[in-house]
Amino acid sequence: EKGKGQVTTALYRTGSTGTILHQRDYTYDSFGRPSLVSTTQGTLQLSDETTYDQYGRVFQQSDASGDDHGVRYHYNARGYVEKLQEAREGTTGVIYQHIQDMNERGQVTYMLLAPTTKWGQI
Repeated sequence: EKGKGQVTTALYRTGSTGTILHQRDYTYDSFGRPSLVSTTQGTLQLSDETTYDQYGRVFQQSDASGDDHGVRYHYNARGYVEKLQEAREGTTGVIYQHIQDMNERGQVTYMLLAPTTKWGQI
């Protein structure tokens, strides 16, 4: 069921009433969270999908590139995002971002970015 005020379709046109360039269709899960965004441009159709864990946090997002590319979110004991990892390889996937340290306010102070970039004292 759709929630009140949630967009289900967006049309992108040339001008205000011209030819449709592309269309986006939005699907929501039973809690009203975005679960699928389908984009159609001519005969090309792309989909972005989002799944959630038992706490309602984003678990995995697939992107429209196909080939099962996507990002899996890992959380620390306090519920903050700790790692972003390539989803299609499971536990051996490339880690794109790994937060190493946070301050008392939950602000990231040190993180690693794939493959070897290091950020300190952000």
